[in-house]
Amino acid sequence: MLPENCPEIRRLLLLYFINEVDLLAQFLSVSNQICHQFPTFDIALLLLNDEQYGLYPVHSNINLDCSELSLTPRPSYGSLIDRLQQGSFDAAIVLTAPHQSPYSLAYLCYLAKIPIRIGQSQEFGGGVLSHWIQPPASRISIEDYNRHLLQFADFLSAANAPLAIA
Repeated sequence: MLPENCPEIRRLLLLYFINEVDLLAQFLSVSNQICHQFPTFDIALLLLNDEQYGLYPVHSNINLDCSELSLTPRPSYGSLIDRLQQGSFDAAIVLTAPHQSPYSLAYLCYLAKIPIRIGQSQEFGGGVLSHWIQPPASRISIEDYNRHLLQFADFLSAANAPLAIA
């Protein structure tokens, strides 16, 4: 649920830990859906693996595909955290494959002081995720797995809705 005193969300970070390149197209499909769902957000995409990373601005009228993305050597975690802090993100959504944990990426966001950190995992991870979603029990595709998470992310729209004055 939406926390009380939730800040207005303008800048959103999407994160993926990419260790299987063949899954990237499925993750990008979900990213494109998010961009179209929230066209007023300033959205960035962070792709990361053990050795490389890429941080890309995303526009709601452009569909990303794998050919547009190239990874560069990953900086130190301290430098990466600084870069995320400079992005002044209001919220982050950690999208993973069903067998991956969101907690390492969520911890980067925590250290970068991103207040809303959303992810799904079978295990509860304390305050690393501000919004922990339990994934579906059945085996489903990566796209459907992450769409399950996006159903919860509808609260992002509520965070930007004008307040009704009685």
